[in-house]
Amino acid sequence: MNTREYRTLARTCAQQHGVQIGSSWTDYPAGFTSRTRKPDRIVTMEVFGIQRQLQTFIEDLSVYTKLLNGTTPRWSPSGYLKFNTTVK
Repeated sequence: MNTREYRTLARTCAQQHGVQIGSSWTDYPAGFTSRTRKPDRIVTMEVFGIQRQLQTFIEDLSVYTKLLNGTTPRWSPSGYLKFNTTVK
């Protein structure tokens, strides 16, 4: 799953569950200027909402990403939603 597909999926799912996505950015695991980096990115999103809405949002998003990509998003220790994507 590439970055654009994941962002579209996450925003659509958030809208369905009444969850808001604040800041969103992309990180490069090996560093932005690394010549040996793989074409991977980590999409990080700041998510806001009521606990019950967040729970159903992450459950549905996890099912969708597992079906499409084989992996699921994860929560960082600081409370951000992270997902590994590829560059096509």
